[in-house]
Amino acid sequence: MLDKELKARLLEAENLEEVKDILKDNQELDAERIWQEVEKHNSAQSQKLDLNELDAVSGGADRDWQKQGCAATCEESSWCGSNDW
Repeated sequence: MLDKELKARLLEAENLEEVKDILKDNQELDAERIWQEVEKHNSAQSQKLDLNELDAVSGGADRDWQKQGCAATCEESSWCGSNDW
């Protein structure tokens, strides 16, 4: 089990050699597998969200549904304003 301090150090590693160095006192841990996890974590963290894309999928909070109509397909007599929020 990795403690918080060790996890933080591993997340800052820039390559497999740094991971191996950090884990030198923990030979039972698989450095290559941990490096893959660090890369995956850092890759996910580095993806930036475009605000325009977020607005487009946010459910239409800024949509004028009286002028533009429903953003979602609605059944007859349903209130599409709740879907567009």
